[in-house]
Amino acid sequence: MRPPSPVRDAISALYAPTPLREVVTTTSEPVRFAVGAGDSDQALRNALCKLAAEAEAHWLLAHLDDGVAWGRFEPDGSGGVSLALARELADDVERAKRYSAPLRAATLLRARVFGEDVEVRVRRSRDRFRAHRLRDKVGDGDGAFEGALDLVHEVWGQWGRPLGGSFTYVDEGQKGFGHVLPLAPPPGFAADPEAEFGPVRAGYRVRTYLGLSSAPGDTPTSGGAGLVPVAHRLVALGWILNDTDAPDSDA
Repeated sequence: MRPPSPVRDAISALYAPTPLREVVTTTSEPVRFAVGAGDSDQALRNALCKLAAEAEAHWLLAHLDDGVAWGRFEPDGSGGVSLALARELADDVERAKRYSAPLRAATLLRARVFGEDVEVRVRRSRDRFRAHRLRDKVGDGDGAFEGALDLVHEVWGQWGRPLGGSFTYVDEGQKGFGHVLPLAPPPGFAADPEAEFGPVRAGYRVRTYLGLSSAPGDTPTSGGAGLVPVAHRLVALGWILNDTDAPDSDA
């Protein structure tokens, strides 16, 4: 089943893969993140928003002792950003709380703040957190790769329920497990508690950086140097097609 044209238009920006680039230099640098596991949850939230504003990032993926929390960063009207979480903004707050872990400093294990050109990774180190920023730029120099390739991966979950507040609950049918994504339902998705996404699913885009390896057998024809993946980062979250490798280009 092919989705209607508005659906393909809405997902094309996420799904279109980035071809191999001539040279991509990715800088990896430590970032100040003066928050510890004993600090307040609001201090953690403020620090994540500061990272997102500086990096012009749009999405949050946090892993905690008691589950996973997705979020999105939105302009706050004063030059900064605020963090939208389903537990606070979804209309169906009970379901949102059941399937989205609270963002707490005491339980955070790691977080990824990401956007088109940058990802900031935050990880727990004993009772403190450490942060590193990965940022793209094109050019020669230290840290240069031979190229980069974007690939889209499906987010687990085939069935969906709109929660309001531009959040969607997804699960895998009758298995009883689910999570909440910071995405409005895809265009044309029926507001039916038992509706299936059909040809549309949620997905995230991963940028894989490629380098040269001189190990024998890397290239089948010559046995010499070949391209191998050496690093990766998250780029975007959105809706993708479920039944094909790329959206159709025709109407």
